[in-house]
Amino acid sequence: IEGEYHGHEGTRRWWQNILEAMPDAAVEIDDVQLRGPFTVARLGLALSGPKPTLRTSIWHVAEWRNGKVVWWSAHQTEAEALEAVALRL
Repeated sequence: IEGEYHGHEGTRRWWQNILEAMPDAAVEIDDVQLRGPFTVARLGLALSGPKPTLRTSIWHVAEWRNGKVVWWSAHQTEAEALEAVALRL
């Protein structure tokens, strides 16, 4: 699932795309770090399908302003997520 998604509709479309591609996806929050106005969350992702279940971690970065997310991104590694934070500062 690549590309840019904007606003509430973009978020809904992103989740719709994820669930269409992986209807049995399960996500658990493994860890959340606070970094100024950002949260860096490690998510455990389990994907089931015709092949054996795949378990992996992904990292989500969210920038918060007045209690609302104003920007977020998903990354394959913690280093990429922390780089995204550094680039937004």
